[in-house]
Amino acid sequence: ISWLFNVTGYRELYSLYNIKHKCMKEFAKEKKNIQLLNIASIHDLDILNNSIRGTETEINERLSTDIEDFYNDEYNFDFIDMVQDDFDE
Repeated sequence: ISWLFNVTGYRELYSLYNIKHKCMKEFAKEKKNIQLLNIASIHDLDILNNSIRGTETEINERLSTDIEDFYNDEYNFDFIDMVQDDFDE
């Protein structure tokens, strides 16, 4: 939370924005082809997107089974009571 009130953090972010903004202005001034900035081809991006979707699906499937397993677990209340009694003594 203290970082939210740290002015230097905002100054750093602002300076990064200014650097990026300045570079884009320079490209426009020199009439350079913006396509030079596109490093990845569309095919590579499709592969990346499919990989991300596959990973999301795996994570979501694991989460759903974890939640089901959580609700199926039975708590050992006797053990919890025993530990709590030992703690109270």
